[in-house]
Amino acid sequence: ISIAHRLTGWNAIKDRAEQLGLPLTDAQIKEVTSHVKAMADIKPIDLNDVDELLYRWAGGMTNDEGRMTDEAPLVFTLERTLVTKQ
Repeated sequence: ISIAHRLTGWNAIKDRAEQLGLPLTDAQIKEVTSHVKAMADIKPIDLNDVDELLYRWAGGMTNDEGRMTDEAPLVFTLERTLVTKQ
């Protein structure tokens, strides 16, 4: 089952994070899911893109509220802008 598209649900993203052994909260998973959907609206993505996003979130690129920090790469800043406008 492909989870790298705009119709993916947060439970599918959560399952992938668990497969990768990443300790993300439900709130963080839901935020990652929004980013995956925003990316998929812009361009075709694959599982590697989803995994990279999950690893970045798990690697501490978020603040206490589970949102991406300003140190996030430009591509994620663009995604955050798109998700915020929805």
